[in-house]
Order: sequence, then structure tokens, then C-alpha cells
Amino acid sequence: MVSLALWRDEDLRLEACQRLTRNLSAEEWAHYLGAEPYRATCPPR
Repeated sequence: MVSLALWRDEDLRLEACQRLTRNLSAEEWAHYLGAEPYRATCPPR
């Protein structure tokens, strides 16, 4: 069994972007993050 521990914010973002197929839509962002200004989290593929 292999375990992966990610500690730095950038490491977490990079790991998530490798697994995601898209960024949140503006509507999804507003639903989950409220008034936080929208931004794309992962670069386009």
C-alpha cells in the first residue's frame, strides 16, 4: 500500500488539477464558495 501526503497548497492544487477534467463553472463557484471572487483553478487542458 502506498500513501501520499500533500502539505503545501501548491502541491494540493497540482494534484487536484491532475484529477479534474474542468474548472468549476461560475454558478458552481458561487454555490460552493459564495462571495469569493471567481477564478480558474487549473490551467486549460
